[in-house]
Amino acid sequence: MNRWLLGSLSGFMMLCSGACGTSSGKQRTFDRGYRQGASDAIKRQYWIKQRLEKAMPEDRSVYVVETPSVTRDGRKQVKGTEVVP
Repeated sequence: MNRWLLGSLSGFMMLCSGACGTSSGKQRTFDRGYRQGASDAIKRQYWIKQRLEKAMPEDRSVYVVETPSVTRDGRKQVKGTEVVP
């Protein structure tokens, strides 16, 4: 919790100190924070997926399903395969 609080405060201070001059400075600071947040979300998703796959038993059955190129409601999509555990 202390790391979260420290990170939040430092991000707020960086936003206030670095971007108070111009709107382009604010936009650059916002963009940098957005990229860092997106990167963090991707890393979290990666580790969640790793933990889920590690927890699955080795002898599980897997089904391979081909996806249609046209759905029932008429939408076109790329034909492919989906793996369902």
